Amino acid sequence: MTLDNFKQLVQQSKVYITNDYTQLYKSKDFAFFTWSVEAFVNLKGDSGKYEFLVHSKLSYVSTYLLANLNNSPKAICAAKMLTGEEVTSLLQNKDGYFSPYGDDKNVNNPILKKTYKQFLTNLPKLSCITSVSHDEFNPLDSVWDIVRLNFDK
Repeated sequence: MTLDNFKQLVQQSKVYITNDYTQLYKSKDFAFFTWSVEAFVNLKGDSGKYEFLVHSKLSYVSTYLLANLNNSPKAICAAKMLTGEEVTSLLQNKDGYFSPYGDDKNVNNPILKKTYKQFLTNLPKLSCITSVSHDEFNPLDSVWDIVRLNFDK
């Protein structure tokens, strides 16, 4: 996302770049752009007065990868446990992660369940976040510094 794209996205909105939007969430007129996990953790216990949107052009898929460093029975057992449905269900319900198993049968939170279904419906249209090299990261980081400075004015 370039600075121009970001400006077009937010248009005339009042923009806050923050890691704590609990006060913003209490206001009557707001929207936020964040990791789904962060949103579900911060909005636990919410009555569902706000909708979550998985926008096909603004949403991205990210993953966590788990790799064994050796083939010992203990390492294999740990990897199977950490990637199994039981632990995945725990993470879904505690932290709002989406399951790689593609079902919501173990999701208890109705807002998370609805958003997860929306995510699965949009999944073929979503882009995956890709890694960037150190040389690519530095200019992007500089652009975000400019974005933050422009919104501080």
